[in-house]
Amino acid sequence: VKLTNTIFIFLITILLYLTVENRTKNLKHPLISSLLFISFMSSRGLGQSSYSEIYALLFLAMGLYIFSENKFKFKFQLTGLFLSVSSLISFGSLLIVIPVLIKTYLSKDKKNVWSIILGYSIPHLFFLFLYSITSKFEYYKFAIFDLPSKFLSERYIQHDLAHYVFQVTEEVQFLNILTFLFLLIITIAIINDYFLILLNFASILIFVISGTGAVHHLIFFAYTFCMSFYLIKNKTLINSMLVSLILITFLSGAKLSINSINNISDINNIQENYPVYQFSKELNKNYKKDNLSILALDHHLVLYYLNVPNASYFIHPTLVVNEQINSHLKKYLNIDSSIEKVLASKPTLIICNEVLIRCDFDGYKYKKFIIKNNVFEYMELIKSN
Repeated sequence: VKLTNTIFIFLITILLYLTVENRTKNLKHPLISSLLFISFMSSRGLGQSSYSEIYALLFLAMGLYIFSENKFKFKFQLTGLFLSVSSLISFGSLLIVIPVLIKTYLSKDKKNVWSIILGYSIPHLFFLFLYSITSKFEYYKFAIFDLPSKFLSERYIQHDLAHYVFQVTEEVQFLNILTFLFLLIITIAIINDYFLILLNFASILIFVISGTGAVHHLIFFAYTFCMSFYLIKNKTLINSMLVSLILITFLSGAKLSINSINNISDINNIQENYPVYQFSKELNKNYKKDNLSILALDHHLVLYYLNVPNASYFIHPTLVVNEQINSHLKKYLNIDSSIEKVLASKPTLIICNEVLIRCDFDGYKYKKFIIKNNVFEYMELIKSN
């Protein structure tokens, strides 16, 4: 999973480089944009594995690259197509198509707006048809219309703004946010391209209405922000930034290389020494697999190692305990995956994480497993006499 994640980030970085290089026709600006993007994605919270936003960003980056290039025969249709696929992976990215449509409409050939809309419609119409013929239309409607409308409800946004403030302080992400805002101020001061202003605004809006305020929703902004650096004309500033980023990248790369060399030197024992795998072995040793059921609110890889399904319909931990989303799921899909319903099934173990959700459930005893400075929190069902 981590290797796939790294490959996707690498491909996104290449597309970013090509997009900026296409605008500037020099090497310094795209190199700065690429190195800055890699630095952002290397930070805690942004480039972690399994975030759907990373996979959505690959198609979004492809769409923006095609939009900036004139050599493609069906440029506008392909732009809409890739942006549409991105929205199917992470629905919030549909906001990015708005600046693209505005820029196209204000150009000389306004009919190309319909070409983008046509390309954008094809993936959605395909899946609409697929879900309809398989009698699963309600799932498509729930994912595309019902769930996003719930995220945008006034009550939900108010709840998550409070959650966002809590999360920033608790997860020590405040410095990351300040960095983004500081760089944004610099960008606004030097920017003179309304299209990039709209792109950055749309990508920040994705973060604001994402529903959780989680830092990884800034991935889209990290990309559009890094695109903006081609507008910097001051050669001294460009050279200073380039030297600084190369130095930072070199130092970070050296540290990562040391860790990679250590792993490669003992490649046969990588899985054996992996903390989550050790945690899984500990659980496998202490609990009979035939009667083992698990509610995983974190460390979902344990489910794979033990070959045990999750007791919840949801994978995202915060959705399991979110009453609003669960009530919506029950109303539209007739699926009850509320925390009360899951706990009523009495899973043997609840794998939790105090940072995400408080490990405090009635009828369960708190435990933890510590290995190599990694703490794994879980709760064990108290057996009644």
